[in-house]
Formats: sequence, structure tokens, C-alpha cells
Amino acid sequence: MNRDGAQESLLSDIAQDPTVGLIASRDGYLLLQQGAPRHPTVPEFFTFAYADPPQRATPVNATFGEELQLVAFETQRDYADREAEPLITLYWQVLTPPAEDYFIAVFLLDESGKPVGVTRFQQPLTVWWPTSRWETGRTVRLLANTFSWWTGDRRHFGYGVSVVRGKEPGSASLAEPWDVTARLPVTRHDGGPASLDDGTLLPLVKFKRIAGIPYQVKARAPRELEDGP
Repeated sequence: MNRDGAQESLLSDIAQDPTVGLIASRDGYLLLQQGAPRHPTVPEFFTFAYADPPQRATPVNATFGEELQLVAFETQRDYADREAEPLITLYWQVLTPPAEDYFIAVFLLDESGKPVGVTRFQQPLTVWWPTSRWETGRTVRLLANTFSWWTGDRRHFGYGVSVVRGKEPGSASLAEPWDVTARLPVTRHDGGPASLDDGTLLPLVKFKRIAGIPYQVKARAPRELEDGP
């Protein structure tokens, strides 16, 4: 997780402390040592960033601006902690290499589908592998596990996603994810739920709590597909 920007602080500390060196790195893991020589992070560290969606993932076909395409998502929860928020993994493909580091904002939707919460910190992937480094021809796997809400008192809720400009023009601060004008426009091509907030927020999934445990509500196929020809 990147709770309270912990991973961003770690990355900053590593970059600014010349006395700490990298011994080994692979698949998202770093081994550091005091006094070790400074070396660039090797490509093997970033293998965690790329993976094709598994068969259990829900397919999506939505483009954000002219650069990013969301192709699938999957949800999971911590079975050992019934109060833990459901996690969501987003699978992206690059249409045009992004020219900047976007903020992937996950929104909390209420029972009516209205956005009532939004993530405030980068997810771990975009701390270490920002969108300006994403490559065409590969599928990027982004696990969202850092949330700014608690849904224990909600029986029905959902998640949506927006792509937000990383910085305001001329500013070093993150753009405000609630600012509709800071988000890339969404175009959905698969006939799923319409986007929200002037076409800038894509609703993805609904949850229902049963005995306090959140379960994903599976979307039903269109009637013509259910009934067959």
C-alpha cells in the first residue's frame, strides 16, 4: 500500500540518500544496503508492472483521451479481514505513449452511482512506474489497494475510475481529482454503464454487503444474449 504517501517517501529517501545502494531488485522487490554502490534500478524490478488479465477478469473496452485504454478489471478481498475494503486491479494498454504522469483516480460510488469519495495518493504501481514510462504493446497491471474511505456502514456501493492530469499547468502539485476539467474524457465502446461527470468518470463495479462482507455484484448479460437467438 501507499498509505499516507509512504512509498513515495521511500522512493524520495532512496533517491536523496547517497549512502544507500541497491544490491538486488526483482519483480517489485528492492534489497538495499548501507554503503553499497549506487546503481540504476534494473529492468527486472519492473516485471510486476506487466501482466495479461486472467480469464476471471471482467473485460472492458474504454479509452481515456487518446492515450490509454482500459481492457479489464478484477476485484478481490482479504478473506482474513472481513472489514477490509475490496481491492481492484485495472488492466491498461497504451494507445499512444503518455507525455505526462497521470493520476489514476479510483472513485467510491454510493448506492445510486454518485461519486462520494476518491483516492488521494498514488497507487504503488504509479509511484514506481508512472504512466510516462508505460509502453505500447504490453498490458499494464495496476493494483489499487490504497483508499481514502471506509465502506463498513454501506450495504451497497461501487467503484469507478478516472485518469487525471498529474500536475496543474505551471504547478508542482497534483491536479484535483474532483475537478472534472482535469480529467481525460472517457469513451466506452462495450455498451457498459455510461460514464459520469460529463464523460470523465467510468463506473466499473458494484458491491453488496451480506453479513458485513462485501461481494461483487455480477453484471447480467443483455436479455437478448441470455435468451439466445
